Amino acid sequence: MKDPRAASSVGAYAQLRETAPVHHTTTPDGEPVWLITRYAEARADPADPRVSLNKANAETDAEYRSSMPRELDAHLLNMDPPDHTRLRRLVAKAFTPRRVDGLRMRIQKLTSPRHHWRTCTTQSGTPDAPAPPTRELQLVIKWFLCVRFRACIRVDRGMEGPGESGFCPHEGGSSMSVGSDARHAVVIGAGMAGLAAARVLADSFEAVTVIERDTLPSTSAPRAGVPQGHHVHGLLALGAKVFEGYFPGLRAELEQAGAPVWDWGEGLCAVLPNGTPPPVPMHMPIQTFSRPLLEHVLRRRVAALERVTLRDTLTVTGLRTAAPGKVTGVRVKNGDSEDEIAADLVVDASGRSTHLPRWLAALGLPSPSTTTVDAQIGYASRTYSYPDGHSAPPWMGVLEPLRAPDFRKGSYAIQIENNTLHVTLHAAGGTQLPRSEDDFVAFAKTLRGPIADTIACLTPVSDVRRYARTLNQKTAYHRLPRWPEGLIALGDSVCTFNPAYGQGMTVAALEARLLEQLLRSQRTARTRLDGQDFQKRLARVTTFSWLMATIPDRAWERSAWPVKAGNWFMNRLIDTVPHDPQVYTAFSGLFHMVAGPLALADPRLLSRVLIGPRTAGNLRTTTA
Repeated sequence: MKDPRAASSVGAYAQLRETAPVHHTTTPDGEPVWLITRYAEARADPADPRVSLNKANAETDAEYRSSMPRELDAHLLNMDPPDHTRLRRLVAKAFTPRRVDGLRMRIQKLTSPRHHWRTCTTQSGTPDAPAPPTRELQLVIKWFLCVRFRACIRVDRGMEGPGESGFCPHEGGSSMSVGSDARHAVVIGAGMAGLAAARVLADSFEAVTVIERDTLPSTSAPRAGVPQGHHVHGLLALGAKVFEGYFPGLRAELEQAGAPVWDWGEGLCAVLPNGTPPPVPMHMPIQTFSRPLLEHVLRRRVAALERVTLRDTLTVTGLRTAAPGKVTGVRVKNGDSEDEIAADLVVDASGRSTHLPRWLAALGLPSPSTTTVDAQIGYASRTYSYPDGHSAPPWMGVLEPLRAPDFRKGSYAIQIENNTLHVTLHAAGGTQLPRSEDDFVAFAKTLRGPIADTIACLTPVSDVRRYARTLNQKTAYHRLPRWPEGLIALGDSVCTFNPAYGQGMTVAALEARLLEQLLRSQRTARTRLDGQDFQKRLARVTTFSWLMATIPDRAWERSAWPVKAGNWFMNRLIDTVPHDPQVYTAFSGLFHMVAGPLALADPRLLSRVLIGPRTAGNLRTTTA
């Protein structure tokens, strides 16, 4: 204060409380104010009708009136009860200790090195003090005000219950809220399922943290936690459509990176047990690429979302709980350092190596039952490049599937980015997989398709990689009598498939779509996400893919008559494909999940399958 009695020390205020508890003075910028220094007067002040915070009420003294328009000057510092009381209550809901604590992670993300903190350097070349983080501070203030202001307005309009908050729109999502505690979600695993889940959660949570134990590469390179990344991957037509919806422009971005797009019916050379179907235009666009390229592009897209943070080299060691049956975060470890991360929702997308059954046991829940179908199928893969001047083959992909009990060798090869051919050889029924380059070529020569002749003219650009963890396994979390609040599981953590059928990435996309649907519906009902209901619905989502993968795999082991009947029909269907374009198209739609089983219920198609195909006169089996 300019008044020397009020600007010197604490003692001056003590003197004012004794001699002039209500004192007229001016602020440093010259604005006249009344300074109240004693409790009794401060207590009586709000009830005195002569005193007002609203400058518009100073009708007899223009000196006090605000020069700003009334609409812009309506704030807590210039408002009387009951408006002041109402707005203060709304603001208090947005600034509870728990909510303020939850802002820390978002502010840390905005002010991280990724958001361009700058360091000044003196003329001598030595680092100087950090430059003022002007842009970072603006980002924090902009986001903070947007989130908190929308929270107050939405509550004021009765759009949410007590303690709920609206959100500032951001890239890839709309302004949404989830229940009463939708602040932070943690996703365990940065694979396909984890990235898809993070994308969906970013529309509903203030902050999403994806935790990955691997060191995430900055390029499209394989990583240790995804050993299957060295082998051929296929994204089915339905999966590509769902991913494109969540990541607009994904197909174009992959195509720009060199991933070709082609029609499944025209570009595939399907070497089936009963022959090879001729090319048939199906208007079913397929894009082929390596697993590392797709994961890299998706990871980059997810990391660019304003609400998402990716943390690698961090291992989740357990669940954090506040009370029986309630998960409130995860415990993590990085080297010798251990910590806890609080979360309102934990999503286990850690894949085949999940520890969730053990974590649930620690919470006192019974062990979920598991169903395993292991056909003992193994892979060996290699990538080849086309020499200069060498033309690519007339096909974009070759599929030679296995079939019990006679066809124990097969392959799947696709043209991918960087003008390369990715070849995976399959073996079942005790057949040995190739280990060396010579073994790889010798194995290919025993196949009926064109792989051996094709790779003979190409240049290997990778070693031979083997993989044998191809079992199908389903964990019945949906059958547990109790399920903890604040936890869900999806992806390979719940249901894994033999990768030979190319269903994993598409199922991950469908599970993310299920999560989005439930989040949207519970927002409408203003309820929490029911984890047990999610697991039950997820089990239904995976049922069809589970049957498509396990019916042929069970044929490699002794099975009951329903499985034998299913295999008989499936084999009859596939044997009809080479000789009937309509059946080929219908089966392709079923395989790519753009059509359901009812697509085969057409009486004309069904009769063709049941009557049976023509016999291939030059059918050759491989039983080595």
